[in-house]
Amino acid sequence: MAHGFKNFSKENRCPICGGPDWCGIMPGKDGGELIVCQRDCMKTNLIGRDGEYYIYICDSRQAKASIYEESGQRRAKELQNQGKKISGFDYAKLQYRELIPVDIMEPLSNRELDKIYRGLLSELILEECHYHYLKGEGWTDELIRKHYICSFPVKDFERYQSRIYQKNPLRVQLAEKLVRKFGSLEGVPGAYLNKKGKWTFAGNPGILFPLYDADGNIYRLRIRLDQDDGYGKYHNFSSFKEDQEAAGQGYLKNYYKKGCQAGNNIGIYADAQDDMFLCYITEGEKKGILGENYLKNPVISVPGVNSYAKVLEGKPGHRPIDVMKQKGVHILIIAFDADKEKNMAVLKSQSCLAQALQKEGITVAVANWDISLGKGLDDLLVGGNRPTYELLG
Repeated sequence: MAHGFKNFSKENRCPICGGPDWCGIMPGKDGGELIVCQRDCMKTNLIGRDGEYYIYICDSRQAKASIYEESGQRRAKELQNQGKKISGFDYAKLQYRELIPVDIMEPLSNRELDKIYRGLLSELILEECHYHYLKGEGWTDELIRKHYICSFPVKDFERYQSRIYQKNPLRVQLAEKLVRKFGSLEGVPGAYLNKKGKWTFAGNPGILFPLYDADGNIYRLRIRLDQDDGYGKYHNFSSFKEDQEAAGQGYLKNYYKKGCQAGNNIGIYADAQDDMFLCYITEGEKKGILGENYLKNPVISVPGVNSYAKVLEGKPGHRPIDVMKQKGVHILIIAFDADKEKNMAVLKSQSCLAQALQKEGITVAVANWDISLGKGLDDLLVGGNRPTYELLG
């Protein structure tokens, strides 16, 4: 990204997509600032979540992102270029109106979520079509069982409406079982109360993958969707969607009653028998699980290469990198996809992560392999190959 790039946060969200991360603000070449949205699929002039009007400029060449400019800023610059002064307008600042959070649910502790998510996964099975897909990707039955890989069913009303048969229970039935066992599902990302006041689950159908914390708790889930919805194949298992009517009134409110946002999180995949001297960092939980299984080293997965900073987040002594060092890790190997030489966004993220880790006094290496052997780490390993790695000075 350009020098001076500033990321959005939970307190200051992207006005285009409403996301708290990935997106950001960068300086414009002719003054002012531009919005860089990583999730946008509209690519047209639009009214942002802050109520302001934004002009679509172009796609970023270095990253799969959309560039927008706030219309008031654009107009101010045009008038200034004509030699006209705009009283009381600072075009170097975006006109951003902060939304006031209302009834936002915080996730339960990792230990509490581990019990509920393991209960949820144990009630579901892997549908035959998903089973064949994973087998084709190099997954063994043992690996599928070990990580509770299962199918997330189609939405209940769609099953009734389209008469879709699935072996898995209805979502409402699944939630009822969990409520009987664990009580309320408040604070569980993915769960919410429907219009009848019954607990159920949000999200499109697909395959569920667990995300573990450093203590082995399943604290989040991710879904590989059956169909790409325009925002990618992989989604967080979450029950949060911004209420647009409330946003128009200046409030941040969840569309899903008692729903809970998952946020973007890392997964730590490790086994007691792993060689802890080396630890790999890759993109995606599927690569993380397969990577640990084949390499017999711990693997940290980030939800996207732009989320590399997640490895360094947390309280001192409890950050992922701190915990891995305490477990005996000496070398961290960055193993992003092999198309990084052509994909500047991946290469840039790799470089930034390496520099950040080196500042922490950690020995860092970069994994390399010929893309003809597979784009991702999982493809490489399933094909019977191993990455080489180069230590960075």
